[in-house]
Amino acid sequence: PRTHYSTLKNATMKGIMVVAAALLLSVQALATVVSGFPTLEEGWGVQRSFRDKRVLKRGLDTVVQHINGVPALGYNELVGRLAPGHAERKAIFGKVAETEYYSFVPEYLGAIKAGQPLRWTSGDTGCFGVDSATLTLDGAGAPVLTFDVEKGKSLLCSDFYLLATFKSWHEETFATHGKHTVKWESLDADEQLDVQLNGFRVFRFREGMPHTLEDVYETVKLFLGAMKKDVPGVPAATAHDNLAFLKERANYDFPVRNVTDVDIDLLDVQSGDMFGILRLDGLDPLIAWGTGSRLGHTTVALEFEDGMYVCESQVKSNYWPTNFVQRTPLKQWVKQAKEADYNAILLPLSAESRSKFNVTAARNFFKTVEGNLYGYEALLMGWIDTAFDNYPIHLDPQLVMIIFALLDPLLTKFVYKDIPNIWSGALNKRLGTDGLTVAQAYAEMERRKMTFSQLITMPEQDKWVYKGCSTCNPPYPAGPAMVCNVFVTNLWRAAGVLGGVDINAGEFTPLDTYSLAIFEHSPKLPQACREADPDNTQFCQILGKYRIELPNYNTEKPFDHMREHCPSLAPDYEQRLHNATVQGMC
Repeated sequence: PRTHYSTLKNATMKGIMVVAAALLLSVQALATVVSGFPTLEEGWGVQRSFRDKRVLKRGLDTVVQHINGVPALGYNELVGRLAPGHAERKAIFGKVAETEYYSFVPEYLGAIKAGQPLRWTSGDTGCFGVDSATLTLDGAGAPVLTFDVEKGKSLLCSDFYLLATFKSWHEETFATHGKHTVKWESLDADEQLDVQLNGFRVFRFREGMPHTLEDVYETVKLFLGAMKKDVPGVPAATAHDNLAFLKERANYDFPVRNVTDVDIDLLDVQSGDMFGILRLDGLDPLIAWGTGSRLGHTTVALEFEDGMYVCESQVKSNYWPTNFVQRTPLKQWVKQAKEADYNAILLPLSAESRSKFNVTAARNFFKTVEGNLYGYEALLMGWIDTAFDNYPIHLDPQLVMIIFALLDPLLTKFVYKDIPNIWSGALNKRLGTDGLTVAQAYAEMERRKMTFSQLITMPEQDKWVYKGCSTCNPPYPAGPAMVCNVFVTNLWRAAGVLGGVDINAGEFTPLDTYSLAIFEHSPKLPQACREADPDNTQFCQILGKYRIELPNYNTEKPFDHMREHCPSLAPDYEQRLHNATVQGMC
């Protein structure tokens, strides 16, 4: 699914930055110290406040008190404090290792419930083990978490934790052994139900605070270089970082090409042919890592009365001039793609698929969706198909559940102005509700005795229509939620290429799209393609400094309910397509 444009790309980086900020508030530079609050009693003092809570400390005891009227830190302020210049970051933290991408994501240890103590060891990355973590209620009925912390591995080490429900959170640092308490005040009815069913979730960061901040910055740096205003290309350093990330996390290689583009006039591009794209800008590699794809964006060629066009679901950005579901003349598209530093490969339909492709039906479908919003609401739903087997290293469904709920108010304020909520819309569709916030949707889910995994793994239905917005800039109509490859798959279906199979294209990832057995498997490559890349004997890559290779290309005959329950764990992506047990579900 394509997410490369300024609005959502900024939203993605903002999401990383705000998640990191929310998780790292024990650093004084990231906290707003609010004075003037009364203390709870003698000896207590306000440590810090953020958004709707204040934290009071006395010795090893902590009280988390939810309040109103505390202003949030703005996104720009968070970014300014969290991501200083790279040289400055290096000066503070020293040499950056090559394996820190996304390592700031904490480990889920379990949940503390009444009558169900939680215990954990220090493990390979922690300092302290916890002999028991218990939940009790004080005389006023407020939850109190008590941690019996064992002796640490050394005198100087410490552990940094995130404690959370779906509505509130607290970070806590253990630097000494003994009994630590955290008291939680002012839980509303929905949060009390969440605690009753799911407990207080406990997450531990893998490193100390300085190294965690370093990991955050190294991850954000994957995105920053390719987001410069009015600069469509990807800097060499950014591309290098993303190639290193893909190698380390997904074991992907993208060999350097000597010739970086092929004259499109020398190629026989026909209606229905697909262009597969990888832009080394942080987001495409993230999509590739999460889904097992080698691509981050897909488009399709379609001939109209005035010539050949490239049709796609895309959004205006620093490197792309047009919004939403659109068509661009082929030559103009290639020019823009080259300026954007696309690595682009042409995947022609097979002779059989060409014979099925109804150009008129494809045009008619395109005209019904042209100008529709990019499929924000279904952005994650084609990827998350299973309870645990889609989440990359470090990520846990409990953290995903918590973070989206906690970030929802901030994202609503700073991001969701002219685009819809990328999480609550999909949750509402699955619940059959309308207008619920993320926290409200979770509360409704829990009242129905559903689990988070049961909710989010419900297949995206192509028949669902998401709301339009006449007051947004730019406005957009109601319609289906189609990210890039979902749009391409829907157009093929409308054109008759996929036959009569019953599929939900919204469940497809880029890998699922190019693995469909509808392409020419070993096309006769034009001379220009062979000269540009002699070592690439299967594909004609028209653009890019790095060669795209596509394992599992053109291997899967379409079948009913295809790709609705598929794993995608890096780097063992092969089980998605070749494990017999998985095949029965996927």
